[in-house]
Amino acid sequence: MEQNHKEKEEFNLWLTVRLQEQLYAIDCRYVDSIFEITQNITALPKADDSILGLIHVRGTMLPVLDLRKLFQMKTVQEEMAEFQDMISLMKKDHIDWVNTLKRCVDTQEEFTLATDPHCCKFGRWYDQYKPTSQVVQHYFGQINEPHIRLHQSALHCFAATDEAEKQRIIKEEAEKAMEQVLKSLDDAVDAYQKSYHKMCVAISDGVSQIGILVDEIVSTEELNHIQELNFSSRESYVHTVAQTPKESNLLVVDAAHILLLSEIKI
Repeated sequence: MEQNHKEKEEFNLWLTVRLQEQLYAIDCRYVDSIFEITQNITALPKADDSILGLIHVRGTMLPVLDLRKLFQMKTVQEEMAEFQDMISLMKKDHIDWVNTLKRCVDTQEEFTLATDPHCCKFGRWYDQYKPTSQVVQHYFGQINEPHIRLHQSALHCFAATDEAEKQRIIKEEAEKAMEQVLKSLDDAVDAYQKSYHKMCVAISDGVSQIGILVDEIVSTEELNHIQELNFSSRESYVHTVAQTPKESNLLVVDAAHILLLSEIKI
């Protein structure tokens, strides 16, 4: 894409996108279109690992680049698998917690597990976790109340003097609260998986074209304080740092450099 010096200086419109928690900017002069990929991506065995394959767009075959892979981040699929594994462990912890409570009531052993919902492993993680998806945040918000009741059930159990009352508390308080916690965790995993959309930014210089897979399209805006990275710290495919009008820091993607990846072997 050829531009004279004055045009380059005056142009300041950028598409901002998100990968994980980091914002990136793409020069809007390169942006052809933005769309969600709903079709299957045809893999290319000889292509670079960051090239997922080809899709059919308006009569042409468009190479699709996974920007996470290019920047050596975890893929969305890897993050989802880790999240699901972690939630499975959290579910097991709560099942084990209730089983331990039952055993201690039956055998009159001392119950040494957390009765404070903020002190168990899940509670400490839950208090710090900030979902980026509002849908996921909604389901996680539903966990708090039954999770508190679950831990309080142990206090109620050992405050009761009647054995029948202790069994009632386990059945009607502990087990019911656990079921609600487990269901909310399953719902959160399902919502997390469904919240991901394959958002693609198609860029072109008039000769070459490529689709860039990103986590989220954020906005189109002008940037402030655009400054080149020092050569020693300059990352491949990222050439400058900048700020949005709201003073959020972001990295500027080198679109011309990325377009070179469209020259793939089939």
